[in-house]
Amino acid sequence: MDTHFQTTLDDVSKRLKQGYYDYIVVGSGMGGGILARTLVEGNPKHCPEHCPIDCPKDCSVDCPGDCPHRRHVLLIEWGGWFLTTHCLNDPAPRWNPLIGDGDGPPVDNFKLFGVAKKPVKRRSPETSTFTEYAGGPMHHVGGRSTVWGLFTPAIDKDQAKKYFPRKVYNYLFDNQLGGYSHAYRLLSNNPNATISSPYPVEQPAKKIIERLNEVVQPKYGWDDFGPSPMAAEFPLGQIGSEMFTITMGGYSTVSWMMRHVVSQSKLLTILSGIKVVAVDRTAIDQHPNRVANLIVSDHLGREHVLDTGGATVILSAGTIDTAAIALRSGLRTGGWGGNKLVSIGLMDHEIKGIPLEMLVDKDDESDVISQLKGRALRLQNWVSLETGAEKRCLLNVIINAPSPLGRAHDESLQVLYIDDDGTLLDKKRFEKKLEMRAGERKFRRVSIMVIFGFYAELQDENKVVDETTVQITSETFNGCKFERKMKRIASDILRALRPPIETDYSEGMRISDFGEVAHEVGTMRMGQDRDTGVVDENLCVYEWGNLFVCDLSVFPVSPSANPSLTLAALAQRLGAHLWDSPKLPQVVVPLQPSSSDKV
Repeated sequence: MDTHFQTTLDDVSKRLKQGYYDYIVVGSGMGGGILARTLVEGNPKHCPEHCPIDCPKDCSVDCPGDCPHRRHVLLIEWGGWFLTTHCLNDPAPRWNPLIGDGDGPPVDNFKLFGVAKKPVKRRSPETSTFTEYAGGPMHHVGGRSTVWGLFTPAIDKDQAKKYFPRKVYNYLFDNQLGGYSHAYRLLSNNPNATISSPYPVEQPAKKIIERLNEVVQPKYGWDDFGPSPMAAEFPLGQIGSEMFTITMGGYSTVSWMMRHVVSQSKLLTILSGIKVVAVDRTAIDQHPNRVANLIVSDHLGREHVLDTGGATVILSAGTIDTAAIALRSGLRTGGWGGNKLVSIGLMDHEIKGIPLEMLVDKDDESDVISQLKGRALRLQNWVSLETGAEKRCLLNVIINAPSPLGRAHDESLQVLYIDDDGTLLDKKRFEKKLEMRAGERKFRRVSIMVIFGFYAELQDENKVVDETTVQITSETFNGCKFERKMKRIASDILRALRPPIETDYSEGMRISDFGEVAHEVGTMRMGQDRDTGVVDENLCVYEWGNLFVCDLSVFPVSPSANPSLTLAALAQRLGAHLWDSPKLPQVVVPLQPSSSDKV
């Protein structure tokens, strides 16, 4: 597979020296993959009417990929084509209650992520001990986009307004610019989708949303509940409406890249199996600095120097690997413009959940949960558990589905079991009762997860030491302070969904701490200037003219919500910005060795 699709290092090196590539993207995950797509698809289909160069005659009809007027992208990926994970997100996500014991298919990408990701050690400076870190990169084409949970909400407006640069905030939320909706249309493969109305909601689901908005929302003064956006194209309502088309299913960056490789696109070159070790600046003193070379290593560990040919370089290797590349490149302490914020600030956010399981009567038409008939539903709302608008947490109510964390059926979770009449049961009695009633085919198991996602500010004491080790000194999590309130909210939600039940279940509920969830951010943060950030609002590294970053490392806060949609929007915004920026002229200079940073 890799042999068939992979171009050679020698071929790429020759093209680079000739100035063939306009952009070099390092990493193929959610940031790098979407950025590469945005850059390639930014090419016009035809040359301009007054083309400034000598193009072939047929350029006005169908401009070929090797036309020098087109812009070309080189994407470098450390790993290879790992199709076993690529296939995970292909099937249309749905809930089939007829499979197995009624729990539906085992959709648990989190376990697969734990197996396939590169191990990263977490060092505690207080005890000098090492434990496994929950996050870390996946070294194959598509990166972590191949195993993520597809849950893709926008982040809270007040959090974005406080922590993100003003122009970025405006792009994400402005009705005309529509950064979030533009990104969601890509992730859902639906040109008409919007983040406020991500997909059609069936009548049973509408009744549940109405019930929550009638009963729970007024009590707390929140906004209305609504469907949780999912990065997936769902099956068509009428099978015959689109003949010979296959639903995309869950989004990953792999499908688009594979189409271009198989069709031998001249606009995109994927160099897989190559690790980028460092970026090297020109030996000539310039302001701003310019990347002249990439130091890379092949699968045998042999290092090579690649002349960038004046191309713009974008690091999209992930929060840990991008920081490691920056350290090895001297971006932290280099006398020509080092930045002390490089590699520090590493932070994940806190997620807590309350799992419930109950029996429902399949034939009870007055029961809104029963009317779902085993189908899945994911709802969300922004709620305040403490003073401060920017501190809102994301509340999710997930019914009959794996949680966005992929841990809905984790044996370690402390589940509250409820009979159809509202009586509390222990797990053994619940399972026995379900087994006894299996012959009646009258009752169905329903799983409900109430999840609270909290935000977290970056902690400068936390840092990337190297590509294999992170140091976690400080984690300021506040969720434990609100356990009583979270239980009360979950109990109110349960009573709203099952009106005959008046019991207050809050005392019997147990909160599960999901801890770190592989949403690590912050090691190359955005800031208004180089005293507050590593990159500017356009993701350009301060003091550099052709070096950018596009992955979760640029986030200036760990938001309450899954950051994937925001990263997709940032990648599209950066792609448009780069298209509007002229390519810097190529400068041929001798190699200037980098002084790597040690943290």
